[in-house]
Amino acid sequence: MIRRGLMLGLWLFAGSLTAAPLLTAQSLDARAAIMAGQRWVSICWSLDCPACIRELGELKSLLPQIDRERLLLINTDADADREQEQEQLLAQLGLTALPQLSFADGQEQQGRFLLDPSWYGELPRTFFIDESGNWKGKSGLVEQQWLRQWLTQDEASKQTAQQ
Repeated sequence: MIRRGLMLGLWLFAGSLTAAPLLTAQSLDARAAIMAGQRWVSICWSLDCPACIRELGELKSLLPQIDRERLLLINTDADADREQEQEQLLAQLGLTALPQLSFADGQEQQGRFLLDPSWYGELPRTFFIDESGNWKGKSGLVEQQWLRQWLTQDEASKQTAQQ
């Protein structure tokens, strides 16, 4: 438990210093280790995707109802020159406290392949990761009510089992 807390603290601290850390196999493995045994969601977005920005805007209302560490934002722009613009948008939307990763500059195909070899890059793209670490991707907008229910489902079942 202490190790998980330290890993989460380092994760959040690293993300607050500068632009989002880069998406790598190691960064995904670290995230999976932090979230082991829990459901979590990874939301891929881009500055050039109006639907992505809409979805990010809707996330703000969801934050008080869920554990923030259960969300991971992944920016797919793969353009180091747009980092400030990305940070400004997330600040405007009140999402800077969420864990984040970003595709490396010029590495769109590698980033997509790392997340899902069958993904062609359509956005927004949401990956649902279950308690066993299985990934399932969905392209298009996700209803916030459904997202909240999916994220809190394992918490509700744990509380029921404890009673």
